[in-house]
Amino acid sequence: MMNATWTVPTNPDRTGASPAFWWGIESNPALNLIQPILKWESNGWYIFNEYYQWSNGHDFQSAKHTVRPGNTIYASVIYVPANDSYDMFVTSKSDGWSIGSNIGVEKGKTYVDGYVVIEHQPSTCSQYPASGEITFTDIYIEIENKPFVPMWQAEKFRDACNCTPTVISTTSVRFTWDTT
Repeated sequence: MMNATWTVPTNPDRTGASPAFWWGIESNPALNLIQPILKWESNGWYIFNEYYQWSNGHDFQSAKHTVRPGNTIYASVIYVPANDSYDMFVTSKSDGWSIGSNIGVEKGKTYVDGYVVIEHQPSTCSQYPASGEITFTDIYIEIENKPFVPMWQAEKFRDACNCTPTVISTTSVRFTWDTT
């Protein structure tokens, strides 16, 4: 299981990109991704659950909910051994909206990799939130019902606008970026 909390950042000064801020778990080898998401979609911020299969492009997305800058988001993904699945849950603590989704595990897949990510980089820095940062806090992980302390590694895959991850602690990861 994994859970985390984060705050919706300010709106971008310029629209046209869809940056997504999420954490998730993935099978090894990397074929399936379970991820609660906060995403900018041209006219506002939305939260939802997503399950993506790299092998065939299958993409499940739950119903979406509009959230506003400053709203607190909490999400969890919990393994359900009784039916070999994961319960996903995302909520806006600020207005009480929530949604749960259940994702069955594909035969032979074990979800062992955890990530905290910003993706869908913009073409101009003003398409990122004007606040210039987002922090994921209260990150908690269990493996086989035992607390697990992660050794986060901050990495850049495709840099845009000097987007930089910083490991603050085992329970907090911050991203900063240039906005001009």
